[in-house]
Amino acid sequence: DHRGMTTILVPVDDSEASLAALPAAERLARERDADLLLVTIGELAETSTHAAEERADLAELLERARARIAAVPVRTRIELSGDPVEGIAAIAREEHADCIVLATTREHGWDALLAQHRVSEELPDAADSPVRVLRLVQSEPPRGTA
Repeated sequence: DHRGMTTILVPVDDSEASLAALPAAERLARERDADLLLVTIGELAETSTHAAEERADLAELLERARARIAAVPVRTRIELSGDPVEGIAAIAREEHADCIVLATTREHGWDALLAQHRVSEELPDAADSPVRVLRLVQSEPPRGTA
């Protein structure tokens, strides 16, 4: 029973899959009277200038995601980490997230697919919170319409 849920963590990147998880997460938050915590993980920066640029880009990404949420309170958090799985799991622990909601799809190129697959497969073992993975099926566009 998840009725006492207060924080639902949603990892956000620039993929359509992560944005596609937002409506389901928002619906769950509304049902459980919970807040959404939108989290994005950036790469560790070698210089303070690079770190500032990375954080600015990630803040913009989170604001675009936040704009899609209307019905529940939203907080955002940026973390620079060498490993997205560990970064997400650490934030979930620190923020006492009740649940993590993410989506995967096969719409991207091979590198993105591998990264998405790794996060969705490894996060349930790394995180103390329950993880809900939404498997999205993207239809192929009709030939000649690209």
